[in-house]
Amino acid sequence: MNAAFVQPSWAHLAFAGMLCVLFLLLGVPAYAAQFSIEIPKDAVAPESEFVADVWLNTQGESLNALEGRLLFPDALEVAGIRDGGSVVTVWLDAPMSRGPGSISFSGITPGGYNAERGFLFSVVFRAKEEGVAALSFEHMQVFLNDGNATPAPVSEISAKLVISEEAPSSLSDVSDTTPPEPFSLALAESPVAFDGKKVLIFAAQDKGFGVARYEVCEGFFASCVVADSPYVLQQQSTDSFITVHAVDHSGNVRTAYLFTVRALMRYASYGILAILLCIGALLLLARFKRSYRK
Repeated sequence: MNAAFVQPSWAHLAFAGMLCVLFLLLGVPAYAAQFSIEIPKDAVAPESEFVADVWLNTQGESLNALEGRLLFPDALEVAGIRDGGSVVTVWLDAPMSRGPGSISFSGITPGGYNAERGFLFSVVFRAKEEGVAALSFEHMQVFLNDGNATPAPVSEISAKLVISEEAPSSLSDVSDTTPPEPFSLALAESPVAFDGKKVLIFAAQDKGFGVARYEVCEGFFASCVVADSPYVLQQQSTDSFITVHAVDHSGNVRTAYLFTVRALMRYASYGILAILLCIGALLLLARFKRSYRK
């Protein structure tokens, strides 16, 4: 017996089409993060400056780490980078131009970050020659705040502008005269880290161009060294006056101090000894003058 052939109706075809669409939509994961570049104008003149802002849209996901590179052509040069106010609270590799045509960066946000518009950093570019300048991303990665650092897919929105003599010439108002925010110093010690040595912990925030470097000084008269936190103390007794300078990219400085009571007493004894020596020298000088007059 031959099976009867049933001609499919339009309703059946429409239902099958809906199933295919649902399968495709559910089978393709939504982007967990979207990186974008925003510039305030479409054209600039040679020797002009403009600011390019880099933003992150987490697309509803909680993210706690990211890394990547921002690419730019030879027609542009970096005049400055600022990360003040970034959603990245700890930079493992602060945004910096380490080679021609690229700015690499990586950082973390402990506790995670979830928002549609999160500022990462800004780049001040200077246009060098006429042409079309395209800004794009490369090797972008984000990681979910799920305890496993699970990689998540990303999308990217690039930008471009025209460099032309016909465009108005301008310089970006990117001056920064405000020092980094006040910060504190702390000592830490663990038998399982840094060979059990005492380390100095510090971190400063800057709302302008961001912190460029830290300078650590152990003692009143010791020379300072450029260092990062955590910093292994050279004087493990911690019997010293510790100073840390946070210097931003514009050269503004904020200083923090840390000293123990023992260190304060030691430096106070030095001061008292210096005063006594001065008094003794004055008394000897006065006695010598009296003897000379006789």
